[in-house]
Amino acid sequence: MSKKEKLAYLAGLLDGEGSVSIRRVYNRAKSPSGDKIYYVAEMRIYNTDKRMIDWIQANFGGAVYQQKAQSLTRRTLYRWDCPTVTENLSIMKQLRPYTITKSALIDCAIPILELQSHGMGIRRTLSEKIAGAGEAAMQKINEIKLSVSHRGMRPKVAKVVS
Repeated sequence: MSKKEKLAYLAGLLDGEGSVSIRRVYNRAKSPSGDKIYYVAEMRIYNTDKRMIDWIQANFGGAVYQQKAQSLTRRTLYRWDCPTVTENLSIMKQLRPYTITKSALIDCAIPILELQSHGMGIRRTLSEKIAGAGEAAMQKINEIKLSVSHRGMRPKVAKVVS
């Protein structure tokens, strides 16, 4: 399988079984600069078939986590994470041309990852500029997710009276 084919396959898995998100994280101890909040852009893929998750890890790195089944009717769930800012940024940029449903979310996450990769580690508090960008990206991602979610709020539709 060529690199392009692997990227296209991973993009399909991300579109169907994955998530792209930005989380706001509160730092308990105030940093010397006074910041208490930082933002993390994440890409994850979930599946009950460990072979698929292992394939992703073998081809793209990252980490695999297991969530045991909570009941007899549920199966064990496996999750692939791309743990570093550098890996996340690189993979998201490569996947972007191949994604369909997650493309707008990736567009929101890439600028946060770019800001983080310029000297601001994933575990450090972020400057005001990055915090503002993080808040805006989180809001945009939430709007996108609500607009496509079957469980989200549905837009009001006017009834046609004849």
